[in-house]
Order: sequence, then structure tokens, then C-alpha cells
Amino acid sequence: MSVIDAFDRDLRLNLTYPHMRKETAPGLVRFIRPKLGHSFILYARLDPAEADAVIDAEIAYFTANDLVLD
Repeated sequence: MSVIDAFDRDLRLNLTYPHMRKETAPGLVRFIRPKLGHSFILYARLDPAEADAVIDAEIAYFTANDLVLD
């Protein structure tokens, strides 16, 4: 396993935060804190051909769920 793969696994993919809900979707990990605000996408590994569509979908997700995206 490469150093970057180990870093991604340990500090992005397997990370948890107290009082936040972790959600995974193909190619990304998001953390949601609905009551306190300030949710974020911690990790994304996207195909460049699909990146714009995934970004638009994530903006729509956060907007539809009335979440603050940092």
C-alpha cells in the first residue's frame, strides 16, 4: 500500500468526529452536523469526467437538506 493510500484510509476514509454523522457515497466521504451546522466533505476521489456532476449533486444534497456546507 502506498503512503497516500494509507493516509487516505487512516485520516480520511476511517476518520470519525464526535457529534457528526459520517456518510459515504461513491468517491467521497461527508460529515453532517445538522443541529450545529457546518457540515463538510472530507474526502473526494472523483473521475475528472464526472467531477462537475458530482459537485453539483453534492451542492443539491446539502441545499435540499438545509445543511451549511463549509
